[in-house]
Amino acid sequence: MEKSYSSLSSLSYDVIVDVAPEVKWISENGYKSMKIVVEIDHDIEAEKACEQEIKRRHKSLGTLKIVTDRGLQVGDLAVLDISATTIDQDESNVQKVPAAESKGFQFDTEDDDKVLPGFLDSIIGIRQGETKSFPYVFPETWQQENLRGVEAQFTVECKELFYRDLPELNDSIADKLFPGCTDLNQVKESLLQKCQEMEQAAKDQATDNAILDQLCKMVEIDIPQSLFEEQGRQLYGARLLEIQANVKLNEQQLATLSSPKAVNEFLENQRENIINLIKQNLAVGDIFKRENLQ
Repeated sequence: MEKSYSSLSSLSYDVIVDVAPEVKWISENGYKSMKIVVEIDHDIEAEKACEQEIKRRHKSLGTLKIVTDRGLQVGDLAVLDISATTIDQDESNVQKVPAAESKGFQFDTEDDDKVLPGFLDSIIGIRQGETKSFPYVFPETWQQENLRGVEAQFTVECKELFYRDLPELNDSIADKLFPGCTDLNQVKESLLQKCQEMEQAAKDQATDNAILDQLCKMVEIDIPQSLFEEQGRQLYGARLLEIQANVKLNEQQLATLSSPKAVNEFLENQRENIINLIKQNLAVGDIFKRENLQ
């Protein structure tokens, strides 16, 4: 290059860089007069949450005993081996569903809302040592987008089956339910206070979310692809950590969920949500700048 370049000649080059996107408000200063409506999940309501917490603490005082003379029923805890494959008329296209596989899965039948809808109904009555197989269609609202609407064949083996031997729920166990309490009324009052604090925190969070959602609709921003991908990958990383915290993933499952294909599918499926999040952050930053906030 040095040999071909002459100081008598001109040299030009192009540099492409990303710059901070410009925030354009549809209505100038409209954020100062916006109105929002806040709704919270009924499960967060203090009274209901208090009842659930008392039930959870009562369950923790029980003793697990082996079921020997019947099948699974609501209230039991089962240890299951679960596997699943896709359903296809062409057997050569049948594939395993790694995200649905689990060994030694401890299934509390009273927490069936935390697993696949209808899963409990499909295995009710299963006995220790028994295996059940059943077809299942993942709901369109399932958290993993690539499984929504997928037809699968599940195989579930019951390795162990237990029932809870619970103490009677009365004043005698009040101190065990909430240290320092002498009767169930005190337990409820103490837990209700904590749940009310949680309810208020949930309302505050819901208010923040509603404000951010409204701000997103009030701005127009041309978002660079690099910013979109960076934000999307951060979200996917956080989602993957959350899944790992809730479900014990094996190496194959982790590799599948960490693959470029899985990440790109997430970016595409969550495009609107990612863009909205970026717009919210930029809108808030612009408000801070306009109002000289720290």
